[in-house]
Amino acid sequence: MSTNIEQPQNMAAMPKSMATADEMIAALEALKPDPDTVRAMLFGQLFPIIVRKRAENCSDQQILACLANLGLPLHTKTYAKLCTAELKARDERGERIYCEKCGHPLHAKEPHHAEESASLADMADINAEVVS
Repeated sequence: MSTNIEQPQNMAAMPKSMATADEMIAALEALKPDPDTVRAMLFGQLFPIIVRKRAENCSDQQILACLANLGLPLHTKTYAKLCTAELKARDERGERIYCEKCGHPLHAKEPHHAEESASLADMADINAEVVS
């Protein structure tokens, strides 16, 4: 007669033996951020230059084509989402990008800055154009 002893459910999910601290450290060190996170981090580094190029009347299509040629292909909607996220993150940190011509800070809620300079509100408008 065989005896069928049930294991508690949480016992089945536990590893047979716990890894050592060194093994855990090595496993944690080997973790890599997901591609979306890497792309967002890279975009954050490029964002001030993107704002400057838009202020110099470069189109979003030119910027997207340049980024794609350099290995960072972005769909227009993804570009808009990244712009919006970067605007929000910078605003929350109190960071500003300044107009190179007059030194005026470009704020996300400032749609009518000097015509020679693109404001961050212009970047937010990309999202409205794409999503609406």
